[in-house]
This record gives sequence, structure tokens and C-alpha cells, in this order.
Amino acid sequence: AGTLDIQCPPGYYELSFGSGDRTKCKMCPSGFHCTGGDAASTKPCNVQSTTVDRGSTSSDQCLCDVGYYMGPSRSCLACPQGTLKGYIGDAESCSSSCPRGTTSNQGTAYARDCYCSGQDRRYFDTDPSSDGFVCVSSTQLDSTFA
Repeated sequence: AGTLDIQCPPGYYELSFGSGDRTKCKMCPSGFHCTGGDAASTKPCNVQSTTVDRGSTSSDQCLCDVGYYMGPSRSCLACPQGTLKGYIGDAESCSSSCPRGTTSNQGTAYARDCYCSGQDRRYFDTDPSSDGFVCVSSTQLDSTFA
């Protein structure tokens, strides 16, 4: 009896299943790249990077994740505090900022994750919408409800 040697095309990896080590080629998942060939396997993108689509064939298709930008050393770095990047791509900076009077932690992607800034974080957002901000100090709140 002969053995069937399966070679997966680029963008696919080899999956063994069942008895007798049957194999089939599956499309490479997002966040990985697969070169194909004999014993094709998945290779993860570097830290803080991912792929836009399934079926990626090389590490060149791994791009900086949301909240990260391409640093000078060609590695993905967290957006600085108060800045945002809400898309996958190799931008060289995080070009969006939190709304006036707010800031964010490093690696933030969206304005909804910004928070009111102020001394000792004693400012609170009183706007009920997820991405609107009305920052009020705790002393203003105390006098409102006194």
C-alpha cells in the first residue's frame, strides 16, 4: 500500500484527523501566516500584530493591530497615552486623539475607551453616550447634589 503525501498550497496548513492520520488542508486563520508545503503549519504573527484576512502566506501580511503603530525598529508599539488608532495597519503614528479634556491608557484604539482627565482622576463623565464626554469634577457633582 502506498502513502499519499499531501502538500498544502500557500495560505493553508495541514490538519491531521481521525485514525490512520488522514490529513487535509485548512485555510490559515487570521493572526497567522502559512507558507504551505509538506507538514504545513501555522506561524503566528509577531506580538501586537495580526492579519486582515484569513489565508495569509507570509509574515509581510502581518500588520500592527488596533491601538498599535509601526515603530522605527519595525515592531508594533502601543499608541502613547491620549492617542488612538482604530484600524489594523502599519501607520507610523497614532494619528487620532482622545476628545478634549480626556485621555487614554497606552494602546487604546477607540474614543469610547478614553476617560476624563484631571488631577487624581476626580473628574467624571456625565454624558450617557458611549463616545461623548462631559467631564465634571467631583466638587461640581457634590455641589449639584447638595
